[in-house]
Amino acid sequence: MAWISEIHHQDVYASSSGVAEYVEIALSPAEFARASDFEFTAYQGTGAPSLVVNLGTLTPVIDPDNGHYIYTISVATTDPDTPTLGTLDA
Repeated sequence: MAWISEIHHQDVYASSSGVAEYVEIALSPAEFARASDFEFTAYQGTGAPSLVVNLGTLTPVIDPDNGHYIYTISVATTDPDTPTLGTLDA
């Protein structure tokens, strides 16, 4: 089953790391064969989509520990109405 394997959001650590916000999605080897069946969607506070990405359009990396395919999507994950501790370059 595909799953979100990591969400990197802006906080004290992230602000000092220089790493922009992102979401990682993992697919099993069997799911990779049909990666274009999977989409990641981020939403605005209004409920409207702000980003839609078909995984079949991305190039994953393979996790050497388990053989799963990892997709990294650059996307703002912090609530835009929440004060931030710094600005990261995308």
